[in-house]
Amino acid sequence: MCPSPGEGWLAFKQAMQGTWKVVVAEKNGEKRDRDDLEKVRVVFDGDKMTIKDPRLGTEEMICRLDPSKKPKQIDLSSAGAKEVNRGIYSVDDNELKVCWADPDEKRPTEFSAKAKSGWTLLVLKRVKP
Repeated sequence: MCPSPGEGWLAFKQAMQGTWKVVVAEKNGEKRDRDDLEKVRVVFDGDKMTIKDPRLGTEEMICRLDPSKKPKQIDLSSAGAKEVNRGIYSVDDNELKVCWADPDEKRPTEFSAKAKSGWTLLVLKRVKP
């Protein structure tokens, strides 16, 4: 990932900060029902990404960004874990897409989560404060 963050890196990191509502969640070709996602939130705070899911619980991960790559790259890891989920992301004002691979899979090259890909896709909308 970026060895020495510059202004561009900080801008992307700041653009992701805050609370996001999950509008699409798909893993290996299986989409979660929209009604099931209504209360799921993803919070970016500094280098942490926390998924708050009333049904599945809370998961906190450390994220590292590299906006210099095309597509932009994100690496996710649970605290204390050696495994890394390599992924890609795209962010604009109010929409964030994050797609990552299981630890033993290659980094995704597109925003999808086809059957047997080992990929997870989240499409998020910013929650207004």
